[in-house]
Amino acid sequence: MHRRTHAYLLCATTAILLNLAACATQKCLRIPVSSKVSPGAVATCQDALESNLERRDLFQRYVELQRVRGQFSAIEAASRKVLEEDDSRADARYYLAFGLRKQGKYKLAIAEYQRYQTQNPEDPDVLYGMALCREARGEVQTAIGLYQQYVNRERRAEQKQWVDKAAEKVLRLAERRTPPVARPIARTPTPARPRLVPATSRPVSPTKTVVAAPTPSQTTSQTTGTAPATSASDCSVHEAAIKSNPFAISAYEAFVRCAQSKGLHAEIITKMRIAVRDNPEYARGFLHLGLAHRALGQSEPAAAALGEACKGGVAEACQP
Repeated sequence: MHRRTHAYLLCATTAILLNLAACATQKCLRIPVSSKVSPGAVATCQDALESNLERRDLFQRYVELQRVRGQFSAIEAASRKVLEEDDSRADARYYLAFGLRKQGKYKLAIAEYQRYQTQNPEDPDVLYGMALCREARGEVQTAIGLYQQYVNRERRAEQKQWVDKAAEKVLRLAERRTPPVARPIARTPTPARPRLVPATSRPVSPTKTVVAAPTPSQTTSQTTGTAPATSASDCSVHEAAIKSNPFAISAYEAFVRCAQSKGLHAEIITKMRIAVRDNPEYARGFLHLGLAHRALGQSEPAAAALGEACKGGVAEACQP
């Protein structure tokens, strides 16, 4: 009698748990993909996924929810859990690379993209992802080649906007690598100096040499024996580094640190606009842009830039 009762309770408990899991699964799949979804709804999806990691539809919905919320570290974590259960899951491999790239972990992302490419050599999407990583690392020539491969291989009509973006990047990167043609400097004739007429009110003694009074800068250079020092109040060294390699993120970061220490917020805005235009994956560029706007009291552009940084996975930009 006791055994029969125990077996009945066990079956009933199992049925309840299965029903709860099924309810959580259906609830997760009905959640709309929006950045305004509540954390509780996302947690429901996460619980459903962790109880059933082999469900690709659950994994896809959870990734989409975290993507629009800018939670790329959560995408990385979920992808790793799926791959721990099944290392052959190409979808999890791709989203692992995606999550790493959006966090700025470009070297790790490239390695995962390459593993995915081994599993799916016919998928051109991986070429675009790797190109973004190479571009962010300053490997311009490699990035151009990958973008061009993507343009040549992608034939799906729904991907046309990405093909156009890749083609535009090829042209822009190629222009950056082409040195400007030096133009000859036009020489203008030096105008004749007017003839000076000596003053007649007070003649100068022929035995006394008249020497003009030295300026303060000349006095300094004569007494110290060195040329006058140039001002070090700007960040020209870092600007030169950016000019020599416009795709080096480290050069932009060094410039921002210098400019912030000197309160050069307008200069930061100018540089970061160029940086994020040429490299939309540079999420910290949006952060610096937003903070510079905020420092100048420009609340609307500050909020817009910080919103882009938050979507790019920069946690400090998501704070109110």
